[in-house]
Amino acid sequence: MESYYPHCSIGVVLIATFQKEKFVLYFWYNLGLLLGEGLLVAVLAFGFGLPVIVMMAGLVMICNKVRARIVRRGVRINNE
Repeated sequence: MESYYPHCSIGVVLIATFQKEKFVLYFWYNLGLLLGEGLLVAVLAFGFGLPVIVMMAGLVMICNKVRARIVRRGVRINNE
């Protein structure tokens, strides 16, 4: 009976995501960025090697460029 409740709450979360798509997409996008940057810090902390650090830094830079492009596109749509 106890294992039923987590599935229930997951269902409720899914329903909530469909109702507030834009907010939830934004939330997951920011969570992804946080996890990506957290992973970069973890790699730096454990010292996996320079190539991995460069790769992660590149990924974070690409994410930031994509975010800037999305923000600019959103502003352009709002101005029209």
